[in-house]
Amino acid sequence: MLKNFKLALIFRANMIIQANKPIRVYGKCKKHVDITVKMLDQEKTIRTTKEFFVIELKPEKPLDKSFSFSVSCKKQKETIKNVLIGDVFLFIGGKNLSQTLNASSKEDDYQHEQIRLFDLEKDKKWLVSGKDSINHLSVFSYLYAKNLHKKLKQPIGVVTYSKEDENIFSWANKATITSDREMKNYLNGILSMKDYNLSRDFQYLKNHYFGYQFKSVIFSQGENDFYHYHFYERALKDTIESYRDAFNDQQLTFYIIQIPSFVDAKNNYIAPSEIRIAQSNLCYENDYIHLVSVVDIEETGMISMNKSILSKRLVNMVLERQYNQTTEKENAVFPQIASYKKFRNRVEIFIDEQFGSLESKSGSQSGFYYTVDRADYYPVEDVKINGNKITVKVPRNVKEIRYAYDDNPMCDIYSNNGLPLLPFKIVFNKAS
Repeated sequence: MLKNFKLALIFRANMIIQANKPIRVYGKCKKHVDITVKMLDQEKTIRTTKEFFVIELKPEKPLDKSFSFSVSCKKQKETIKNVLIGDVFLFIGGKNLSQTLNASSKEDDYQHEQIRLFDLEKDKKWLVSGKDSINHLSVFSYLYAKNLHKKLKQPIGVVTYSKEDENIFSWANKATITSDREMKNYLNGILSMKDYNLSRDFQYLKNHYFGYQFKSVIFSQGENDFYHYHFYERALKDTIESYRDAFNDQQLTFYIIQIPSFVDAKNNYIAPSEIRIAQSNLCYENDYIHLVSVVDIEETGMISMNKSILSKRLVNMVLERQYNQTTEKENAVFPQIASYKKFRNRVEIFIDEQFGSLESKSGSQSGFYYTVDRADYYPVEDVKINGNKITVKVPRNVKEIRYAYDDNPMCDIYSNNGLPLLPFKIVFNKAS
């Protein structure tokens, strides 16, 4: 017998509902059915007019004591058990996100029933840390949930969706991306040669999960976008705007995971470097888009150290930006080029004052290169650091200066918050 309604897949036992945001219960349904949601002290009934329904309840505060809620109509009742209210984070991306606990050298060592994990590709059900087996889930998502819960001591939910063949265009909204004529022409060109799954992952999330509420979105990808790095910044910006529209939350916070260092990569240094710069450009002085980097940590097949460092850096930034909590260091944001001044035989590069004094980790001020013809690049031999200012002596006819620009770049400059200066390039007279 056909049911009168069917809840979206995310409404399952052990779920965590996002606190302090309107609660949306949704799914498919027959037309002209009265559907009622009873949750805690709230009750709301609607009559369906389409084959999809959404019932919105008022926000609830965090609740670490489990409860059940029901969704019912005259001939059907669904009860969702062992529910908590806390903060839920959506992790989406590619290869670095799909690495599992089983595939790393780091076993799960922190078991707490306030941590719930939901993988959109695998189980399609909420798993409870310390109760269910989670070794097949993302090690990055798990380490983040563990480290954040240790700080907050409140329910933490992580929803993960990763695809190893993804690219920025598979996450994008087709309508938004193709409204840009230049990008549309480019896509028509590459799609005639290879299938880039345009809008595949966006559409999947839209069909099943965009009705849900999240604290923030963590976006970890870019390794499959080397062929179209020219369009990456534009496509990433359009993608974030599309997701905010789809979630109906214009202040939804995004954390961009900068693509890591590739110890075995060869002959690709332009593409990964340009993608890193595009990612940092988009995050500069943006209140709701932040960048987290591990470009100073080499990427290998067994990534437990990398993911451990990355998860802690992400947690520190989330605590500072969304919970207004002081981290171990004064600032969890990565130092980034703010401006520069060109003189006859030198360039002065300024980093935001909020990061305090800079220092060379090696003592040799390495990682800077220049060119006078945009063909040959040479290391800058004379680099001086004074507070938040970096002075490089270069020929008068210099055309470009680069820092940490490579597959596996030399990240030598750090601020007093212990984080590496983000890669950049200066194309005269343009800084990026």
